[in-house]
Amino acid sequence: MVVGQAQLDNGAVHAFVYNGKKVQDLNNLVKADPGWTLIDARGINNAGQIVCTGEDTNGNVHSFLLTPQ
Repeated sequence: MVVGQAQLDNGAVHAFVYNGKKVQDLNNLVKADPGWTLIDARGINNAGQIVCTGEDTNGNVHSFLLTPQ
């Protein structure tokens, strides 16, 4: 598993996860507040938890820990 940041065609940046076969936008995989966009994923551990950064519609940046269910 690899995580990181990718630039979309429209210039926006989103956090992603790659499982060796498919790249997926983390924003499409989590049930997050619609006011936030996950913009960078920094690390993933053996439990599948992902540390990432998100930005709200006002430009505030916050760190998140995503834990798979």
